[in-house]
Amino acid sequence: MLQRLAASLGLSLMFLQPMFAQTTYLEVADAVGLVPDHQDSLTCTGRIIPLESGSAWGDYDNDGDSDLFLTNGDGPSRFYRNDGDTNLDGLPDFTEIGVSLGLDDPDHVGQSAVFIDYDNDGDQDLFVTKWGTNSMYQNQLIESGSATFLDVTMVAGLDDDGRTVTSAWGDFDQDGLLDLFLAKHFRCDNDPRNDNQLFRNNGDGSFTDVTAYLCPNGVGNCPQILGASFSAGWVDYDNDGDPDLYVANEYPQTVSYPNTLYRNDGSDGSGGWLFTDVSAESGTNAELKSMGLGIGDFDNNGFFDFAVSNVGPNLLLKANGDGTYDDISESAGIERTFVIPDILLSVTWGTAFFDYNNDRLLDLLYVAGAIGQSGMFFPNAFFENNGDYTFTDVSDTSGLVGPNRARAVSTADLDRDGFVDVFIGNIGHPPHLYHNNAPNQGNSNHWLTVTVEGTTSNRDGIGTKLTLVTTDGVTQIREITSGASYGGGDERAARFGLGSYTEAELTVRWPTGEVDSIGTVAADQFLHLVEGGSGTSATCGDITQYGARCNSSGAVQSIVKILDGDFGGQVFTWLVDGEPVEVTVISDGSRSVARMAVPHAGIGAHTIELVDPAGCYGEDVVVCQIDAAPDPEMDALWNEYEEIAQAVEGANARAMKTRILGNYPNPFNPSTTIRYALASDSPVSVKVYNMLGQEVATLVDGFQKAGEQSAVWHGVNNSGQTVASGLYVYRIQAGNTMLTQKMLFTK
Repeated sequence: MLQRLAASLGLSLMFLQPMFAQTTYLEVADAVGLVPDHQDSLTCTGRIIPLESGSAWGDYDNDGDSDLFLTNGDGPSRFYRNDGDTNLDGLPDFTEIGVSLGLDDPDHVGQSAVFIDYDNDGDQDLFVTKWGTNSMYQNQLIESGSATFLDVTMVAGLDDDGRTVTSAWGDFDQDGLLDLFLAKHFRCDNDPRNDNQLFRNNGDGSFTDVTAYLCPNGVGNCPQILGASFSAGWVDYDNDGDPDLYVANEYPQTVSYPNTLYRNDGSDGSGGWLFTDVSAESGTNAELKSMGLGIGDFDNNGFFDFAVSNVGPNLLLKANGDGTYDDISESAGIERTFVIPDILLSVTWGTAFFDYNNDRLLDLLYVAGAIGQSGMFFPNAFFENNGDYTFTDVSDTSGLVGPNRARAVSTADLDRDGFVDVFIGNIGHPPHLYHNNAPNQGNSNHWLTVTVEGTTSNRDGIGTKLTLVTTDGVTQIREITSGASYGGGDERAARFGLGSYTEAELTVRWPTGEVDSIGTVAADQFLHLVEGGSGTSATCGDITQYGARCNSSGAVQSIVKILDGDFGGQVFTWLVDGEPVEVTVISDGSRSVARMAVPHAGIGAHTIELVDPAGCYGEDVVVCQIDAAPDPEMDALWNEYEEIAQAVEGANARAMKTRILGNYPNPFNPSTTIRYALASDSPVSVKVYNMLGQEVATLVDGFQKAGEQSAVWHGVNNSGQTVASGLYVYRIQAGNTMLTQKMLFTK
């Protein structure tokens, strides 16, 4: 009876949004070129598996804007390159290039995705969870100069077979390398359940399964890893400086285990790691059909809260600050047990905290969709934070209501206006991309967006905690993560709403434990922080020289010299003919300079403006002409930049670590080039071994200079015979340092 009634009401649920109301969010997927249909997967007889609509935002080509990867069910994945605002409508436009990058993968059911720099080389790699073997795609931008992807799943040791719903990346041992947790669920009703897995990053491109760390005393299987899991997230819930792990399980299912909170207790003293299940004592052991997991400090008390989606009432767990949590779902007004009162249960999936109106309070979104192979459309549940531990349902008036058969949600800032945009993946239907139109509706609230770059910590800075305090004492915290749980990989940034405040005090705690007091920062800017920098940001008053010109070769150039001091790592942004160009400030410790160049702007007039820091200089027009006159002041600034760059390069070389830079191609046939860096002049050997540990070939045996080096292996042994296809290990011995990495030879 319930199913028949639900089916009969399916169409009526599509029209819950007021027809003539002006909403904050406008649906723009078609307008920006995101027009894929989604194919349901019928892998399980008679029903659709719960997740096939994952999304991941990331800058794969390092051009300063975010691109988008989408998984699919019974069809190819899609990869959309961000081409900027080509039609001048204020929003970026996207082009689908998945096939050319080898990322379409039409033969597998994709589940979720996340962009991640797992090898710390400065470009964004891509990890995709699937129905079956997951895929680790290594970005070749740094290795080869071309932003293409190489499937290194086998080399990485991540070629498990099962059904991983979502992945969570975090550096649990704080060694500067990102580790990986896989949240797994059983395949179909009659299939065996899959155990969750924890992988430790070895630093050589490979991972080791250390799931036993999650069991008491680190020994064997335990019920905690047997839950039917949908989502997981790394977060420092107890503010002790290390990442803990919260896992959302569907309860009851093949194994009746509730949600699990693992406290990170550090090294066991013998090379292993200790985690303690504190679910019961913390009050986080919720027993519900958990799907999505949202993490954020909605009440600004300095501790992270948890929001969990469900079949039925949603869950909100409030952190008390002493390691315990209270269920305030009912009093907060976020439960929405029924879509139609007392008749049709609400079903929500992806979950996210974000401050949609920049009022300094995190709002809460649960995206909704029917279970299984149903044509029903459910309304999303979006709640505005009232600031008094209660929320108001603004699903209809916000524009985010739907209609949907939603699963995954991810967030980004498409037009860099400081207001959060929302992407929702549907099953069996095209996705929704909602643009936040608040500034055009008179919302003048201020904001701050911060991105980070680790040096000693992992390159993505995941696990970095940022604290922002306004003069009235309101304190907001954010933690850099690998992305939203349950299928979504957010654009990686810490986004703060500032309301009417035009500045605030910013503090950063890096994953290493080092704390940078950045000081007062101005609102309405994008701030990029590099670990180990001075922790200060230049403002307009710090700029001592500014220049812009266009030369005889058609290159638009601009340069900024900053007041004496170390402002290295800050990002300045210019608009050149309406297109943003981002540049990172460099410093030799006493002088700081940012230099921007667009090499092929072309002969003729071009508009140029420094827009971040904002308000320093107005728009200028520069003219490229063949007989361009010399500009001694600009030439002097240009030369000073070169001096500083050489000093920085020398300092980096002196601080260089002996490390593997990878081999390319991998897999390979007939040859591959192994690249590595030496911290100092030393005797070096590079040898290849088979998986039995037997030496196959010696590639290098002699003395080498510090810096980058390489060796080529042609797939032959020391006797000159071609080896068999399979996995091999190369070992680099440099002085007292020994490093290894896997590679795959194919025929």
